[in-house]
Amino acid sequence: MQREIPEWVNLSLAKESKGFSILDCGGNAEDPISVELLETVTMVSPNETELKCITNSTDIQGML
Repeated sequence: MQREIPEWVNLSLAKESKGFSILDCGGNAEDPISVELLETVTMVSPNETELKCITNSTDIQGML
């Protein structure tokens, strides 16, 4: 799933998925990801810049 499409679409797809679901964090990085979506997807896939934004941290070496 991509954050470039509306979150309600991603949430619907994640709920309907009977398997593994991955959320690509690109796109609307400044918009928060809802707890409901995070609890529904299997994996969140940010790049370094997105991870810094999501965690509000510049020290991400321990997270990689």
